[in-house]
Amino acid sequence: AAITVIIGFSTGTDWKQAGLYAIPFAVMSSAIVIPSVGGLFPKAKEFIIYESSLSDILGIIMFNLFMDLNKSADTASVFGHTSLMLIGTIFLALVLSYALIWIFVKIQDDTKLFLMISSLLLFYAIGGYYHLSALIMVMIFGLILGNPNVFFRGKIAHYFDTDETKAIAHNLHHISLESAFVIKTFFFFLFGLSIKLESLIDLQGILLGILFVGVTYGFRFVILYLLKVNSIPLLTMITPRGLISVLLFFSIPAQFIIADFGDASMLITIMATNIIMTFGLIQNKKDVRLEKEAAGSAYPITPEETIIGSFEDPNTEDEQSVEGEENKPKDPA
Repeated sequence: AAITVIIGFSTGTDWKQAGLYAIPFAVMSSAIVIPSVGGLFPKAKEFIIYESSLSDILGIIMFNLFMDLNKSADTASVFGHTSLMLIGTIFLALVLSYALIWIFVKIQDDTKLFLMISSLLLFYAIGGYYHLSALIMVMIFGLILGNPNVFFRGKIAHYFDTDETKAIAHNLHHISLESAFVIKTFFFFLFGLSIKLESLIDLQGILLGILFVGVTYGFRFVILYLLKVNSIPLLTMITPRGLISVLLFFSIPAQFIIADFGDASMLITIMATNIIMTFGLIQNKKDVRLEKEAAGSAYPITPEETIIGSFEDPNTEDEQSVEGEENKPKDPA
């Protein structure tokens, strides 16, 4: 909303067109966040993963909503159509998810990997064909598959093997992690291809980008403070813009493009948010190491401890060694 006001004030456009431009600047990139937060403490990592995933989904829904608002003067019908789309998406996602998981469970062959990948592509294809939100469909599929004890209860549980569904979820989890890493890698290559060097001398675009970044971190700090979450300084720094922002920004139709709005603002926003996130993650790793040293341990921190954020008791090994000495047979001499 704040970026919408800034764009509307600086370019003189109405709130619908300004909002269409503002959404790409407000969406956090889960493709960059999820592979990057493995070293955070569990609660912080869980918060960031949920936030970035919901940011992608809600950002695309809002972008399509503002697209319809710019095309139609009847605001009520646009909101009604969006509501029906969400209801239809959830219903269809539930039906397809249960059907696909049942098929996976019944297949006895171990070679299911490509079928799993094809199922995700099927969700996107069906969502795109019926103009539904494919991301919501995939998220619901993941929720059902990852929480079998919640969704497979009562009579339904007889048709689904919980152990088999957990194995399927485990395989898809690895596929998702590998895919997210590949997407993050190739995104910056594609982003470099889309950059025009002339935009680097666009003073207005650069100033707007700096202003967008300042507004983003300012509001983010206030919101996290009101939510009373832990590690507010670190979580404030982790809000990168990336693949979704670029895709949405360059998906704005020609009839809605603001003539004097350059690409430099998007470049500044993406680069600044990613650099700030990098410094935040580096500082977090240093803080974890300092806590390890403050605990009085002389042993170097391991990657596993960095990921789970837990520290071993420095006296544990000493106590075990003492117990071992006591249990050893004494020298007769």
